[in-house]
Amino acid sequence: MSGSQPPNGGSDPHGVVGPKKSSSKTLLLGAAVLALLVLVVGGGLLLNRSGSASGLTDPGVPADPGSLQPGRAGNPSDAVRRYLEALAAGQARAALAAGEDQPGDRSFLTDAVLKDSNSRAPITEIDVPGVTDQNTYSVQASYKIGDQPVTESFSVNRVGGNWKLTKPFAELNIDYARRKTLPMRLNGVPVKNDRVRLFPGSYAFTTGSKYVDYGSDNVLLLKTSSEYPIAKGVKPSLTETGSKAFLKSARAGISKCLDQQKLVPSGCPFGIRLLPGQKIDESTISWKLAESPWDHVVVGLDAEKPALARAAVQMRFEFFGRGMESGKNASFGPHLVYRSVEMQAIMTKKSVEVTLS
Repeated sequence: MSGSQPPNGGSDPHGVVGPKKSSSKTLLLGAAVLALLVLVVGGGLLLNRSGSASGLTDPGVPADPGSLQPGRAGNPSDAVRRYLEALAAGQARAALAAGEDQPGDRSFLTDAVLKDSNSRAPITEIDVPGVTDQNTYSVQASYKIGDQPVTESFSVNRVGGNWKLTKPFAELNIDYARRKTLPMRLNGVPVKNDRVRLFPGSYAFTTGSKYVDYGSDNVLLLKTSSEYPIAKGVKPSLTETGSKAFLKSARAGISKCLDQQKLVPSGCPFGIRLLPGQKIDESTISWKLAESPWDHVVVGLDAEKPALARAAVQMRFEFFGRGMESGKNASFGPHLVYRSVEMQAIMTKKSVEVTLS
């Protein structure tokens, strides 16, 4: 039956049959799957932007919107500008990222130290003219630190395709001012070494004690990172509160000595001896100061151990008592006893306790 038509209407019974209806269903299924994929991917992106899912991240949203991003300093002036802006914002990591030299000890290269510095001497009016010369080695900039205007040429270096400051911090040598017996803090951070690294800023030397400090010239203003700073005005000093606390404790100590009805009061810098044949009734003993010495007391810190305060003053004590002498009733005194009284106390404790000798 060579002339008959195939029952399915095709021209070739052995050829590929074209399912027209099935083709339209496949296209519809493919479109539905594609739409579902778009929704899933889109939903994933939205979830990642809101931070509610892991996986893909949105590069347009920084990890910390409040922090300065290091980025790439394509021109020499970019590095200087980012460095100064980071200092002004109190962001130590961003300031260090703008520098080539990275220190091992960062005790004073922190946000907290910069915050304390900026509270006294903020960095303002930053002006960094653009420098695009790829062969330069310095960039000039101006700014104010506190009320002090500064113009500085920053040394820069190209590291790969990125420009950086050669040295973003200064080094302060304080071995001449630091004493082992007296605590030292810089912007509230304990100093543990004779050399410290600092950003440009304001640095206050303190002890942590209200009784002793580092004097009225205890704040160092470091204007640039290229300086070789000297804290020459930093000297241990007894505060007015410390001096008053010392004298109060000393007076209390002398008062306790005077209250003792003994020939030689315990732990006190004065006393009297009886001669052979003399006896005394201790209940009759009285001691008192012949005159007040306190207006003449000068309290100062020990030069080698500045945590220790000392004072020395001449005192006259008056003794009186009753007893027996050669078997007869006798009165002893008033008798004057002269002494050079030495006083000392550790001033870094919570309370001041003066010892007498």
